[in-house]
Amino acid sequence: MTKHIYLCTDNRSHLPHYATLMASVLANTPGEIAFHIVHTGLTEEDRQSLERLYAHAPSSGVGHTTRMTAVGADLCVRPGEHIGSPLRHDAPLRATCPSSHTVTLHEIDEAHIRPWATTEGLERLSLGAYYRLVIPLIAPADAGRALYLDYDIIADGDLSPLWAIDMEGKAIGMVRELLNPDWPDKCNSGVVLFNLDALRRLPYAHLITEYTATHRLPFHDESILNGAFAGNIHFLPTEYNIITPYLKFGNAIKHGIHKRLPRPAIIHYVMTKPWEVRCRNPLWHRYFRYRQQTAWRLPRAALLRFRATRFLKRLFDLERVYNDRRESRWQLRILFFFQFNLGKSK
Repeated sequence: MTKHIYLCTDNRSHLPHYATLMASVLANTPGEIAFHIVHTGLTEEDRQSLERLYAHAPSSGVGHTTRMTAVGADLCVRPGEHIGSPLRHDAPLRATCPSSHTVTLHEIDEAHIRPWATTEGLERLSLGAYYRLVIPLIAPADAGRALYLDYDIIADGDLSPLWAIDMEGKAIGMVRELLNPDWPDKCNSGVVLFNLDALRRLPYAHLITEYTATHRLPFHDESILNGAFAGNIHFLPTEYNIITPYLKFGNAIKHGIHKRLPRPAIIHYVMTKPWEVRCRNPLWHRYFRYRQQTAWRLPRAALLRFRATRFLKRLFDLERVYNDRRESRWQLRILFFFQFNLGKSK
């Protein structure tokens, strides 16, 4: 069974991070994997860069040729429209790869997504955040499920169970946020498992169009997925979306998250990113473990310089940062021990 994984971008600078994500998936998830990149504005050079991803990423060992196809889709949304919109397939790009994994590019027209979006807050969040909503409309007809992943994610464990988990007939699967008492059933949309078999029985586009026309969208695409499919969401295990706040000592102990942390399946670097010196996620180094397997790997000197800069910044900012968070001295000591153990390589 082919596992279909979707990535969405309107920003060329995200390509190294998607390459890192893809390398992490290939390193931990066996079987045939079909990557789909929903995008606007990627160039021929970008496509060739994605081909070069596999020069360093691990392969499944199946000696097949990867076919990268540029795809354009007419995503004109009409009320009551069901999934399965036709695609226009262009000529293959003739990419070769010694593995059974494929990469397909889907170029979309933002004009068809804009009616679903709100302009509130788009100065800090691009329209690309809404691209994930079209995934059920362009997924292959023979696919039973499709997994969406944000660009600031690595798959540090096997994702295969997501294609076997019983979704109880629910339309989508997401991980419930544990730190939002005002909305206890709110889910994070950085990881979305689309149950395509269930969605094909629903007027998918109409549900979204109707919801966006009658509700505010304070969390943008996240508001749409949580609101339009309320009661039709399967809550995935927490280890499939471990976000940075869960690694804070108090949160980890209070919610029992520490029991799942040594081997999280998906690490989601929300707020600060692992390629930033100020990243506060204790598992930041796992990102570079996979990035160094891609064509965007950093030179050894640059990586050492980044580690040294990060260490010095944390050393001089430590007292201020933890005083601001009002962590007591004993909590700070335990947190250091906790982070040290989390930071150990597998």
